[in-house]
Amino acid sequence: MLLGKKLGQVRWGEVYSSPLIRCQETAEHFLKGAEQKLPINPSHLLGDPGPFVFDKKKAGAVFLKTTPFEIMQKLLNKEAVAGMRTLEEGGRLFVNFLKTLTLLPCLMISHDIIIALLYAYFSKSSIPEFPDYLGGFCLNLDGNRL
Repeated sequence: MLLGKKLGQVRWGEVYSSPLIRCQETAEHFLKGAEQKLPINPSHLLGDPGPFVFDKKKAGAVFLKTTPFEIMQKLLNKEAVAGMRTLEEGGRLFVNFLKTLTLLPCLMISHDIIIALLYAYFSKSSIPEFPDYLGGFCLNLDGNRL
């Protein structure tokens, strides 16, 4: 709620969240702190599976034996990861989603590895960096350019 309160001056157009309960609850608390009432739109592009997973069974097996940080490093190094898209493929899929948004600004709640990979994609950074707790980034959509 504190983060929502800090960013409460922003009037969100839409809110999207991973369909997983912990993300839905984070979005609810954020909106409560911001004193805004908006529907929370679940999106599988933000988790379960997200833009980088195309085969949940194969990727799930990798996540059971590899840390998210190691998976991120592999994708940043352009190594294939079973059941997962490349950084470029997942990033383009997410960009296509962004192009459908009409009510801005838009708040999106996702998972640390998805946030980290999207940040790497948009910033063109090859340095792996996980967001802090409740961390994220702001993406400014300028006209038709991303």
